[in-house]
Amino acid sequence: MVKGFLTTLSDHWDDIGDEERRQMIGSAARGGDRLGRLVDDLFAAARLESGALEVRPTRIELGAVVAEAVTDLGADGVTVVTGPVHVLADRGRVQQMVTNYVTNALRYGGAPVTVEVTVVDGGAQVVVEDSGPGISDALAPLLFTKFASGGTREATGLGLFIVRELARAQGGAAWHQRAPGGGAAFYLRLPLAP
Repeated sequence: MVKGFLTTLSDHWDDIGDEERRQMIGSAARGGDRLGRLVDDLFAAARLESGALEVRPTRIELGAVVAEAVTDLGADGVTVVTGPVHVLADRGRVQQMVTNYVTNALRYGGAPVTVEVTVVDGGAQVVVEDSGPGISDALAPLLFTKFASGGTREATGLGLFIVRELARAQGGAAWHQRAPGGGAAFYLRLPLAP
């Protein structure tokens, strides 16, 4: 797709108007961004599978890290509910996991989205719940496997796989359940800090 836009621009630059050129360049740039995300995700997935991806757990305040990740997204329609919960986890990887969950909730579910940090059964839990239609029964068991994208071209199909593997690498877990209101709820569990 990117190559097609660039070839058309190169071959027909003088025949195409300014607005059409801008649109084609924008489309090529978005295609390049998608390709970059795919390459990054492929490398991360390969490193996770081989045990080569470095995870550096430290004592962090989970609620603050989650709130920061949501703020950095700059997304409307997301509410964070949290209290002081300290975990032993890699700050950057936690932000990566939360960003993935919230981005997916907004893209595929819909606002309002609630992100809640609590302590449940001796562990820290993050729940990202959206107000969308939920996950189909056919897709639900595949969500955290490689290349499960639900048929959308925008997704690499690696994000949730990476979330699950990052959670496991830190002694935690990641999973999905149907939300009580009919949307999707994605869970992340991490060990509490001593």
